Amino acid sequence: MMSPPGFRRRGRLVGTAVFAFGIQAALTGPAGAGGSSPAGLLDGLVAGWEAFTGSVARRLSDTAQAVADMPAMDLTPPVTVIRGRRSCPIPAPGRSADCAAAALRLCNEQGFLSGQELDIESGQVCRGTQLGLWGGQPGTPCKFKNWITEAVCW
Repeated sequence: MMSPPGFRRRGRLVGTAVFAFGIQAALTGPAGAGGSSPAGLLDGLVAGWEAFTGSVARRLSDTAQAVADMPAMDLTPPVTVIRGRRSCPIPAPGRSADCAAAALRLCNEQGFLSGQELDIESGQVCRGTQLGLWGGQPGTPCKFKNWITEAVCW
């Protein structure tokens, strides 16, 4: 009767799996003879797998216990939402408005070290004469402006 490949002669896949899990008892078989039987190899693989998973479970449990025993640390900085209205400067013609600088300025004015924009309002600024309401030139373009209205500061 022919046995499946890898049981009598340690095949590459079975031998690798056996050594990967540290199952040397499975190679000698149940009787300790030179050859190994399929049942002995399977029992050895099962025992090695159980030992491996038990070891991993113990390590994870130990790590979880160590993390639970650590003193509670609050790593998030206290943040505050500041409401105000600051104009976002435009660094150069054709560039977008720098609202991060306006948020930083708004936060610094309130005594915070840093901040980031939370709400931005955009609109057009037109003088009355530019709209033609008082006899001005109707074709003069308006300017687009951005304002920061809320910032998160820390």
